[in-house]
Amino acid sequence: MIRSSRGLGAVLVVAVLLGGCARSVHLVAPAENNAGNRIAQADAQGNVTLEAQFHSRAVPGTFRAAVNGNDVTSSFAGSGNTRTATFGVAQPGWITLRLEADMSPTQAFDSLGRNYQVYLATAPTGGSPPPGGSGSMGPGTSGPGTGPGSGPGTSPPSLVLIRSSAQDVQSFDFSSPSSPSPINTEPAFPSSGSAVVGVAFNGSGHVLRASSADVQAFPLDAAGVLGAPSAIPATASGTGAAIAAAGPVVLRAFDAQVQVLELNSQGALQVTGQTINCTPSATGVAIDLAGGVAVRGHASGIQVVNIANPAAPNCGPSSVGTPSSTGVGVRILPGGTRALRASANGIETYDLTTSPPSRLDSENGQPSSGTGVVAVALAGSGRAVRVTSAGLEVWDISNPSAIARLGQINGAPSGTGVAAFATGTTAFRATDTAIEAYDITSPNNIQAIGPIPGAPASPSATGVGLTGR
Repeated sequence: MIRSSRGLGAVLVVAVLLGGCARSVHLVAPAENNAGNRIAQADAQGNVTLEAQFHSRAVPGTFRAAVNGNDVTSSFAGSGNTRTATFGVAQPGWITLRLEADMSPTQAFDSLGRNYQVYLATAPTGGSPPPGGSGSMGPGTSGPGTGPGSGPGTSPPSLVLIRSSAQDVQSFDFSSPSSPSPINTEPAFPSSGSAVVGVAFNGSGHVLRASSADVQAFPLDAAGVLGAPSAIPATASGTGAAIAAAGPVVLRAFDAQVQVLELNSQGALQVTGQTINCTPSATGVAIDLAGGVAVRGHASGIQVVNIANPAAPNCGPSSVGTPSSTGVGVRILPGGTRALRASANGIETYDLTTSPPSRLDSENGQPSSGTGVVAVALAGSGRAVRVTSAGLEVWDISNPSAIARLGQINGAPSGTGVAAFATGTTAFRATDTAIEAYDITSPNNIQAIGPIPGAPASPSATGVGLTGR
């Protein structure tokens, strides 16, 4: 065992052993107590020891470890079946310990790793330790507590953005839009096709991702750290997949249908009702859910999805809108009676109280080319943001019957996907390789925040999604 003399306070010792359990990586000490918590209690010398065990088919050379989103693999020493790392612990609290190792090619299950919530205790604690606070390490050490939302006197990020790509989901700290920082990356089910990646935050601790063939639910903690997902197969779609979520209700829209799912209290997805047929769309789809109202956007219009009875949903008749040669975006306006649809050509507004929804206005914007490269987000105060393959626009939607474009700005070109998110006077545009931030305080003079093309993100050839918390 190797110890670091640089840490202060208690010492965290992490031992990784290769054993023969059912998972590729399993934390065996501390074990869960009767309350379902893992408490690592410091001994008389101030040491806290964690022990993990690997499946016998795990590949030691692929071992990876992270605490609170920070890679600590290099802090582990040793070879063969045992690796150890020693850190100084500055304060008690919760840490997120992630352990990963690939399985041999013949047994590749569970190779995405697993997150463990562990409470570091420097004094005796009961079965249920305090729910808040992050454990942290002392000066001069690397490891737990050095990441976002940890350490004495720090707070969780005020703005976390989550971006989905063809192969993963990433979280970023955008508390300061001019200096964003990555938090962590979770591998996701590979998605093939075009406009087939969507992401949504359900408002209660989970991020949902739709791919060309499944739906995944990622836990998201207070520090913005994504956990390993649960998943459920879905009908394959190579020409469009989108996701919307609110609490336990999850909707996946794809090229010709909508599926209603439920996220249970354990964070697992389950099918609620039948998959329903909707208007076919060959160039991408969009879905939004707000206040019990759901709207699906497609290549030629929108339609209301009735989920009053989740076990028996239905798609209402479709409106006739401007045909779109690219993916589309859709958002329900506050109040639930109006909706926006962004297409390759501009923005349209609809009255949801009629059947089918009647179009109130349609205005041209910056043309968009490529696949899946239009999205829309609400920016508050009667404004909306539309993003395209070339840039970002701000729209006045205070009167849905007379909308107007207020300004636009060019961004980095993105031919395989864009997504939008906005909060207050800051708007964000996700491209196929990055996330861009913009100050929209003055819509006729939009300013980029930081350099363009923005915060680097995983390249994606099949679309992107963007949401925030």
